[in-house]
Amino acid sequence: MRKVVRPETGLASRSSTSSTRAARGPLGKFKDGLPERADLRSARRDFEPLSTALADHASQGEVVPRESRDQSLLIRVIAYIERHLGEPDLAPGTVAAANFISLRHLHRMFEGENTTVSAWIRRRRLERCRDDLADPVKAALTVSAVAARWGLTDPAHFSRVFHQAYGVPPNEYRRTCLGRLAPLLRSCRARRRLRATRVPTPRIRAEPPPRPRLARSCP
Repeated sequence: MRKVVRPETGLASRSSTSSTRAARGPLGKFKDGLPERADLRSARRDFEPLSTALADHASQGEVVPRESRDQSLLIRVIAYIERHLGEPDLAPGTVAAANFISLRHLHRMFEGENTTVSAWIRRRRLERCRDDLADPVKAALTVSAVAARWGLTDPAHFSRVFHQAYGVPPNEYRRTCLGRLAPLLRSCRARRRLRATRVPTPRIRAEPPPRPRLARSCP
């Protein structure tokens, strides 16, 4: 990494090293995909240390390392992809245009992560579909509806790529996951029915003992 030298002191800038460390931290989380159920707030939390380090560089008139700039841009692009996974027209061209970079630059960034933009989008969509198929709350949704929810509108194509990624068709994957939860769900339903049919025990209110009447004394 190229060190930035301060003209007035001739010493290497310590903030350059700290900014590079801040840039590497958030990026490591994105290499294997965002955490499950991630949203824009988590992406912003990961981006804040890097943006703060870059702002410090700019305020001090220092040269921001190119590595830090590229990694901050990559995090921003990934956050954009996460927010728009449900849009069927999400593609490398729309991602590049939305982030004001060239398509060639976008592909070059993902080459550094040993993947492509299209492969990343497909992988994240399949992971979201896999989560929904294993979720008993979404059991009423058809497999096609789950796929369309994450931008995969062709059922045949979705079934094929899901089978290639996880080794089983999506229908079988759902049956397996929900089948493991079936005993627990039956137990929960049974407890709810028991609570609904249970006759409440009437509470007997204890009456206070009668007060003794005192005889009036004659005058």
